[in-house]
Order: sequence, then C-alpha cells, then structure tokens
Amino acid sequence: FESFVGAVVAACVLGAPEFGTKGVALPLYIMMIGLIVSVGCSSFIKVSKGKDGEAPGLEELLAAMRINVLLAGVLITIISLFLCVFMFEDESKFLNEIVDRNATERIGLGIPAITSLNAEGSAHLTAVPFVERNPGWRLFGCILLGLVVGILIGFVTEYFTSHTEQPTQSIAEASVFGPGPVVIQGLGMGMYSTVVPTVMVSGAILATYHIAGMYGIAIACVGMLSTLGVTMSTDAYGPVSDNAGGIAEMCELPEWVRDTTDALDALGNTTAATGKGFANGSAVLSAVSTLTAFARVAEIEEVDMLSPLVVVGVLIGAMLPFLFSAMTMLSVNKAAKEMMHEVRRQFTECPDILKDDGPAPDYARCIAISCQSSLREMLMPGVLAVSSPLVIGFL
Repeated sequence: FESFVGAVVAACVLGAPEFGTKGVALPLYIMMIGLIVSVGCSSFIKVSKGKDGEAPGLEELLAAMRINVLLAGVLITIISLFLCVFMFEDESKFLNEIVDRNATERIGLGIPAITSLNAEGSAHLTAVPFVERNPGWRLFGCILLGLVVGILIGFVTEYFTSHTEQPTQSIAEASVFGPGPVVIQGLGMGMYSTVVPTVMVSGAILATYHIAGMYGIAIACVGMLSTLGVTMSTDAYGPVSDNAGGIAEMCELPEWVRDTTDALDALGNTTAATGKGFANGSAVLSAVSTLTAFARVAEIEEVDMLSPLVVVGVLIGAMLPFLFSAMTMLSVNKAAKEMMHEVRRQFTECPDILKDDGPAPDYARCIAISCQSSLREMLMPGVLAVSSPLVIGFL
C-alpha cells in the first residue's frame, strides 16, 4: 500500500510540470479505477471441481486466481486507453519537444508537420505521426507496460513457489540427503528466482523512460499497482487459509475437510509469495519515481556518488532494512515466548484442560498477549522507519 501511495504522489509531482492538472489527475484516476475494478472482479472468482468430481486441487485454485488477476488487468487496460486518449487529446507537449517550434506548419486536415530542408535546399513537409500528436498514447503504453510486467512477475513468483512446479519439487527432493542440502537448494532457487523479475523491471524502466521520460516511469508504476486490490487480497488469503486448516485439525473434523484445507493452505503459501514478489517489483519503480520527484522538488540536479556523504548515506540506507527486520523478528520471538509461558502456566495450574469434561482454557489471556505484544513490539521499528530519514538528513 505504501508503494501505491508513493507512486501516486510521485506521479502527481512529475506530471504537474509536464501536463498541468491533467498530469496530476491521471494517476489519481488510474488508482480509483483500479480499486473499483479489483473489488468488482472479486465476485468473478469461481472454483471448478477437481478430477473425477473431487475437491478442487491446487491447479484449479490457482486457475481461479489467475483469471481474477487477468480479468482485472484487461478491464483496467481498456478503461485506461479511453482515459488517456481523451484526456490528452489536445495536448502538444510531446510535439513541441520533437519539432522546431518556429518551423511547424499544418498540412491537410490541420495535421501538424515538420518543416525541413532537403539536399537541394528546398523545404519539405513531413507529417507528424498520430501517436506523437496525442501524448495519451505514450502514457497508455507506459500504463500497459507496467500492468504486463506486474502480472508476469506474479506468474514467475508462482512458478518458483508452487509445489506443483520443478523449483519447489527440487527442494523437496533435496531433503532425501539431509537438512543441509535443503537449505542450499532453497537458497539457490530463491536467488535464481530474482533474475527474471529484475530483468523485466529493468526493461520496463528503460522502455517507459524512452517513451515518456520520468513521468512515464511513474505512471507505469501506478499502472502496475492498479491491480493492488487483487494482489493484496491474495496475499492476505494465506493466513486465513492457514488458520482454517489449524481450526479443522483442532476440532478433529473429518479427513476430507482437512484435505480441502490443506489444498487451500498450499495455495495460501503461493499467493502470499506472489503478493510479495509483486510488491518488490512495484517498489523498484516507485523508488525511482519518488527519488526523481524529490530531486525535482529539492532542485537537486546531480548526485556525486564519489562524495563521502553520499557513500555513507548509501551504506546506512542499505543497513536499515536489516536492522528493521532484526527488530521485528526478535519481537516476534519475544511475543512467542510470552505465549508459550502462558500456555505452560495454564497446563500446570489446570492439567484437566485437555479432557472433554475439563475446564475451558483462558483464551482471552492468550489473545491479550498477542494483541499487546504486536502493538508494543512494533513501536521501535516504527520509530526507526520514521526517524531515520530525519536524522540522516540533518546529519
């Protein structure tokens, strides 16, 4: 979500000098359309039965998720096409950048043309292509490119994390030789999985910059994040299905119920990883556009990478994610210890809890520990995220 907000703000800042209010309004419109389409597409998720009429397996569940994402992408593409073309129909910003303003004439039905001199010294008129006369086509191309790259990143992440595909199966096969090969195979596959998304995001940055400059990168990021409602829901789906499986097991429900929740749990693991892969890809585009917007507002023309201050800033910035992750992981560990201590205390004081006619456990105390720890332990990581830019900036 923070990448979406950052991308929209950066696109508004970069679009104002280029296209005025239209450049500011376009990312807001794309965000609004994406959210509405994402909510509407959630009602089209239909899961077909598995083979021989059995409960749907992972393939059927993944297919339903893919259809939802693709449908949202198609609808956003169509609406964005009409929005961009009609919003920027009368703009001539791009035309003025590619022709000499003093040598622009019109031929035929008011079609703009470039006046140039041939080898003999006589004037020659060349019609400006239709796409160049309406920058909305260029901006739509950036939005479409961002959408396609985001969806492809999701598919690549799905391939590397689904237990029906070769990468995950190779990690399982490595377990035959012990825990060490599992760790090595898992790390290797995880590192391999970064290659294709990195290449795609790099290509998208270069292509959108060539098409529409820095504003093109920002609007491509907004386009990539326009399906955020769908991807965020698939990311949140993982913990829900996991808890459903745990409840089914604790309640000792029939075996077929557990089989169904196992398939949902496996899908949840894949969708959670897909959402994170999508977020990482969009964060790169968002960071580029946000840094550009900041440089423009702060009137920073260049950054000297050989400056000691810049190098120190890069090193500290690269360290902060590790510090933030360490703080959150240790906080989770601390909260888990409190929870385990409370559970052991209840078992010690009342051994009959597990009996059918025994007293009910004190669930309220466990819930209170979880809620209080989540609020208390996230205080310092939150302060770190907010204060570190201010501290480094003043230093």
